[in-house]
Amino acid sequence: MSALPPLVSAGRRPARSTLSRALLVPFCAGVALLVLAVVGISITAATRAADEELARSAGATKGSFDEAVRRRQAQIESDAATVTAQNRFSERLASGDSRSLELLTIPNSIQQDYDYIAAVGPRGARVFADRHVKWPRLVTDSAVVERASTGIAGGGLGLAQLGEPIQFAAVPVRIPGPKFGVMILGRVIQPEMLDAVGGPLGPELWIETRLGARRSRLGEPASVDTPARLHSYPLALAAQSGAGSRLFVSLPTERLKAATTSAALVATGTGATIALLLILLVGALVRRTVLEPLRSLRVAIRKVGQGDHEARLPLDGPRELRELAEGFNSAVTMIGEQRERLGALGGTDPLTGLANNRRFHETLERELERARRERGELALVLIDIDHFKDLNDAHGHPFGDEALRRVAMELVGAVRATDVVARVGGEEFAIVVGGADPALAYQIAERARASASALPLPGATISCSAGIACVPADAADGRGLIDLADRALYEAKRRGRGHTRRYEVSQTVSSYTEIQYAEVVALLERADSIKTVFQPLVDLATGRVVGYEALSRFDAPVGRPPDQWFAQAHRCGLGAELEAKAVETALSVKGRPPSTFLCVNLSPTALFSSAVRDVLPEDLDGLVVEITEQEMVSDTEALSEALSSLRARGARIALDDAGAGYAGLQQVMRLELDTIKLDRSLVDGVHDDLAKLALIEAFVRFARRTGTAVCAEGIETLEDLAVLADLDVTYGQGYALARPSEPWGAVSPAVSQTLFARSVGRDIEGSVNAHLPDTGDRRLEQLTARISRMTSLDDLEGVYRLIGEELGAEDVCFSTWHPEEQYVETIGELGWVHAGQRFSVEDYPTTAHVLDTQEAVQILAGDPLADRGEVDLLATGGYRSLLMLPVISRGETVGLLECCRADERPWARSDMDRARIIGYQLGHLLEMLGPTRAAAAQAELTIAPGAVLELERPPAGYSYRGAGLQPAREW
Repeated sequence: MSALPPLVSAGRRPARSTLSRALLVPFCAGVALLVLAVVGISITAATRAADEELARSAGATKGSFDEAVRRRQAQIESDAATVTAQNRFSERLASGDSRSLELLTIPNSIQQDYDYIAAVGPRGARVFADRHVKWPRLVTDSAVVERASTGIAGGGLGLAQLGEPIQFAAVPVRIPGPKFGVMILGRVIQPEMLDAVGGPLGPELWIETRLGARRSRLGEPASVDTPARLHSYPLALAAQSGAGSRLFVSLPTERLKAATTSAALVATGTGATIALLLILLVGALVRRTVLEPLRSLRVAIRKVGQGDHEARLPLDGPRELRELAEGFNSAVTMIGEQRERLGALGGTDPLTGLANNRRFHETLERELERARRERGELALVLIDIDHFKDLNDAHGHPFGDEALRRVAMELVGAVRATDVVARVGGEEFAIVVGGADPALAYQIAERARASASALPLPGATISCSAGIACVPADAADGRGLIDLADRALYEAKRRGRGHTRRYEVSQTVSSYTEIQYAEVVALLERADSIKTVFQPLVDLATGRVVGYEALSRFDAPVGRPPDQWFAQAHRCGLGAELEAKAVETALSVKGRPPSTFLCVNLSPTALFSSAVRDVLPEDLDGLVVEITEQEMVSDTEALSEALSSLRARGARIALDDAGAGYAGLQQVMRLELDTIKLDRSLVDGVHDDLAKLALIEAFVRFARRTGTAVCAEGIETLEDLAVLADLDVTYGQGYALARPSEPWGAVSPAVSQTLFARSVGRDIEGSVNAHLPDTGDRRLEQLTARISRMTSLDDLEGVYRLIGEELGAEDVCFSTWHPEEQYVETIGELGWVHAGQRFSVEDYPTTAHVLDTQEAVQILAGDPLADRGEVDLLATGGYRSLLMLPVISRGETVGLLECCRADERPWARSDMDRARIIGYQLGHLLEMLGPTRAAAAQAELTIAPGAVLELERPPAGYSYRGAGLQPAREW
């Protein structure tokens, strides 16, 4: 009798050994080839070892020969030195007295032992010579003797007239005069010397020499019938020609042949033994080694797919591998398409959808190159919205953004399909018109300008001005073309705005630049021309003001916005001076609250100028230098060095307008930033824009990994503020928090209190069914906090839906694990699984694997390697994706969490990580409430002996777990 319901096994799947058969035959063939390869490699290695041994022996013999030559050379040099040391030798040599040298000075023993004796006087003339052998040329003509006449002794091997090798030494003799005399002794190498060298080792030596067309041999090789290995070495000759002279060493091979044969026999026997063992074991191992390697292969393929987006698997092989390859290729294709879309976003202006500044320059350079190659024409049109700042101030930034978007749509509709429209500034657009002469370019520009100017806007009207420059009529390169088009645009604005103007040669450089230059100079000369306002930066976790950004306002009659003044100053070469004055004005304001920092904006080019360096104090503690992403320089290394110098003095570095797409994440990573300031176009409307939300969340995760803060600029609404705070954005800045004002502004108490309340989790206190944040890690944090406050397992019923939303699942099942009886029991009743159902893990090996190893596993309905019992269970509920992970408490598995999806979509690593966090919290809940639940379950299932329980019959082929209740059984 048992206290448990009957555990009925599901129908076993028919054995499918397709892959086993496919692996078995190649495996045996591979073993045979391996054995043959081992034998071949062993024989080759033994042969190579024998050859190396012969080479070492030959090298040793050559070394012995060289040592004998060296000793002999030392003896010759010693004898020559002894002769020169004889009484009055130098005097007789200097006087040229050869008779005295022969009879009185050079000993008889020397004359008897040496084959060549010569003495050379101070002028290089031979004074004495006693030669038993003759050289083709007199030794005194050699370079060695010439060196000896300068006081440097020498010698070595040479060749006599008949080609016999002779060893000689040339010793300098000090005599009056600028040069030395030379004493030369030479001795022919005899066959006996070669026999003496080869005798102890058994090799035979001989020397073959070449002198011109004459060939000579010293010594004779042994009989050619004796197996031997021949090695030859070149002879280094110190004098005379003799290229091709060599020393030959012949070694017998009988001793090494036996060693090679023995090694081959041992390798053959070892290989055969290994092959036999492998073939005997393969049948027992294949069942256990096929499934797990293939699952590992699937994981490896997914990892490869994450890194190599060009990788593809061939659609051949067994059916299982073909299906796996199709899934892999589909995933890689999808990832590649997403990568291309991200690349396109990197060249797109996020507000208007037009090409951004970077892609505009790339397009312009490409079209210029095509025009040069095809000898064609090209035009550039710059269009600017007149008085756009007034429009923004009167109607607000959202209205201005909408106007920019609609103007962009009008411009795209007014140009040809081949023309490229880009947004290159705040309210400035550019049109690259390929293959257009000046007349056609003017028509297109005027049509585009008029179309944008006629745009109906509620409560406002806009007008646009346009400037045109052409290639090759006006300029030859991209920089000149942009400059001339900008001059034409400036001239159109100066003459009343609202019309199109093409660059004219009569509009000289001086007439254009002098006006702008004079305006900037006047701005710099007036002491009160720049006024600084400060906008607070707020810590979104506490609501506290942590810093201020200094924003320049210009008191100028023209009334241009600050960014236009700075752009004009840079065009006139006064950009660094204007930025320096703005920074100096901001730093002069006193009374900044303690523990707050000050942000100042500097362009990368201004960092290298002395004007900016002069106004920055030595101690930069509390100062944040903001670098604009849209003005990034190409020399990142030089910029990094300049920023490192500022950081060493206490400054922090921030990247302004990040996410606008000009520099990209690569430069963001290279600059080692302290703060990333998100562009307002990325922040505005984030509460209802999933794409912006995902991008900001990616920035936050990147910043968290690199220790960088994230600041969101341009926060206009409280809805955006709430989402950004939930995304764990570090700082916030915008009208929703505080407007730029006189020093030193603060945020309203209501905003600070709201942000602080969100940070301490007041919005999650009370009911466990309270609303969760829509995005970010805050939602996961608050979900686990709810679970930690539960006092009953019944409270989980209100959390299952939230867990599913967090993990992207349509259904969630939570079960307790009973290891003694090897079954799991569901706790909550959801969909197709009822509370209290028990399932034997013997019928579901994947579930058993998860509970035993504590590893998370996902199952897809189309996976050929998935356990069929799990797949059939998924089909019962109408699902095609399953994520299973253990619920763990104190290192022990106490339950099982299962998440299901209706579509066949893999679970991402981030999903698994979040599921594990929830599982750990559920584990603590089970540890606290588990004993009570287990006791209650035991009491409910106590049935009298002999009782019969009537249960519903499930559909044929399904187990108790997934198909409902089983037929009646007697306990």
